Amino acid sequence: MTSGKVGSFADKATGGTWDGIFGVGLGAIVDAAKAVSVAVETQALSVDPHLVDSMIKKLTEMKDVVDEVVRDAANLSMDTKLGGGYAEQISQGNRTFGRAAQQTLKDVAKAIDDLKTQIEKSRATYKAVDQSHADSIKKLDGK
Repeated sequence: MTSGKVGSFADKATGGTWDGIFGVGLGAIVDAAKAVSVAVETQALSVDPHLVDSMIKKLTEMKDVVDEVVRDAANLSMDTKLGGGYAEQISQGNRTFGRAAQQTLKDVAKAIDDLKTQIEKSRATYKAVDQSHADSIKKLDGK
């Protein structure tokens, strides 16, 4: 059953419905990247290099899927030539929704890259902390 309002779903796609569907996931990735960044910069987070490798691998797999969808995203907003009148309004709604989806997918891909960068920085922090501890132990041993 529909509301009878032509384009109501598509009209919301660019700011309401679409953001509601994918905005939460995008927001979570962006928030995670920010949290990791702050933790790394304050040296509150240092992650074992093996764990970093595993996280980077999973994020890369996720980004590869998003990139594949982005490559095919032109299909999301193509003109469907459904006819005139109501059919044209449906086609326009599909295009509006598709364009919103394309931008969100690009934002998700960038957010994943940002998160990967911050996780890589945590590896460097881990190595610095590990080396600092090793140097401290050497000093205690008198070497």
